[in-house]
Amino acid sequence: MKNYRRGTALELYCRPFSDAFDGMSFPQACEFCYSKLKILLLAIQINPTDPLMTPQINPPPHVTIDVLRKTVGYFVADNATQVDRAQFYCTKCHLGVEEVDLIRKCDCQPAHLESHTPVLSGPGMKKLQKQTSLRQVSSIYDDEPVESKIWSYINQFDRSPKSHSVEDITKLDGNEAGSPTFDSTGMFYWVPSRSIEDVTISRKEAATAFYRNHIVVCVLSQEKSQICGLSSFVPPLRSSVIKPEDLQDIILLGDPKYLEKEWKYLNNMPKVFVVKVNNRFRLPYYR
Repeated sequence: MKNYRRGTALELYCRPFSDAFDGMSFPQACEFCYSKLKILLLAIQINPTDPLMTPQINPPPHVTIDVLRKTVGYFVADNATQVDRAQFYCTKCHLGVEEVDLIRKCDCQPAHLESHTPVLSGPGMKKLQKQTSLRQVSSIYDDEPVESKIWSYINQFDRSPKSHSVEDITKLDGNEAGSPTFDSTGMFYWVPSRSIEDVTISRKEAATAFYRNHIVVCVLSQEKSQICGLSSFVPPLRSSVIKPEDLQDIILLGDPKYLEKEWKYLNNMPKVFVVKVNNRFRLPYYR
């Protein structure tokens, strides 16, 4: 049952590979992702821009990852941050890193911009022997998945906690008069980043607040539980095709210590509130 719950919490993601993977065969890349990055690689797509090319699961040995052809991988992981390790892994900065959470985007220049520079020495990896123009490099990164672009845009904003009263939450959620704001894709409503403390209210405050036609989500997960995927549940309810007056308040009932794990994917979604409850006891949630 534990393994089943673990599996149901995982999600499928698509990411381009970093230069460190250039020349690896599929088995070598799978082993590297599992042992070094702690993520599971399911398939690769050599040239995503070619409509005749489809993702390959366990391709032939002669098929290798080619960064210049924009090879992408299909991964299974808990969240998008974990999958980003395959895109940001750098042999100069992360070669001796044991803690996978420290594998983040660094300031190193991509090998595509360098001439005759080895990507990574060792079995199953080849050296980059080509020069690539800046235009070619730009086209590679222009094909970055939309999901990754969204989070890159969101991460530009300050995530530090700000001091706000409960009365200010409505204003923070963009309910003031004026035109609604959407994210960089235009697909979802958007508000400036907020800490989870900014939107956390007590049960008493929730009971006296005027909520109508709202959505209540009872999150039974506890502090050490795996992510259950609220980042997949909430965005469709904040789609830009919904009229502003039809947006429903979303009330998350659960342990804030657990919800902090998923909050970084929800902190730009308007009209989302957290009510602190103890999931170990059955409480009268209904009025």
